[in-house]
Amino acid sequence: MDYINLGNYQLEERVAFYYYKLGRKVKVDVGLAGIQIDILVKEKKACGTEITTIVKCKGYSRKVDVSVVKSMASSFHFLKQKRLADKAIIASISGFSKQSKIVAAEYGIELIKAKDLVVNLDYKQRKMISNKIKIRNNKAKRIFVAIPFSKEFHDVYILGIRDIADKLGAIVERVDEIEHNDEIIDMIRKQIDKSDIVIGDTSGANPNVMYEIGLSHGKNKPTILMCRKNKDEKLPFNISGTNHIIYETIVDLRCKLKNRLKSIES
Repeated sequence: MDYINLGNYQLEERVAFYYYKLGRKVKVDVGLAGIQIDILVKEKKACGTEITTIVKCKGYSRKVDVSVVKSMASSFHFLKQKRLADKAIIASISGFSKQSKIVAAEYGIELIKAKDLVVNLDYKQRKMISNKIKIRNNKAKRIFVAIPFSKEFHDVYILGIRDIADKLGAIVERVDEIEHNDEIIDMIRKQIDKSDIVIGDTSGANPNVMYEIGLSHGKNKPTILMCRKNKDEKLPFNISGTNHIIYETIVDLRCKLKNRLKSIES
């Protein structure tokens, strides 16, 4: 059989067709616990158990490097702890670096090359399948988060922002979680352009966060500002007049952010 020729279809659609042909339930570009997943595959075993696989697709002309694998490993570990994923796969057009193969084996991530996915479908079959597979989840809101990367903000991001956004059906992205070939500033601009909402944590007036908030305001994006309550810290002067979510605890933040996000959507 020949490798399926899908013309302008992106790699994720190619991989999705492959798993659909195998009888799996497939969704493309979905949010899972606030994490953007290229392909979500569900397979029902004979014993009745359902296996959920997350797939990341990389259409680079160069080999996938270790940073992509580590990023996938982090997402997989988080979702596995929540019992939302059982397997993880990275699909690539150009293959994988030697180091990425070693790290993938350590974290239990399967690596596959697009050329190894053999599917024999004619045009009518592809048309039928494309109508059945959820190719794009256009209803999901995209939220770009500008927040310091330090450990003290880890729970704020994961539990206070991403978990709440997921419960509201949104997809959350942070700049350090996105693989890209662009200059970092260009990539940030593109991500803010694609986002429906921007959330910025101004605690400590981190210069990178402040820059991203400035870009968001310049593009007239709905922007939610938040700041940890600190009697010794004042809000930066140029945004002190902007309504902030002032939070003391993660629980406090979750409640306030949920209400603010709902108010934007309504």
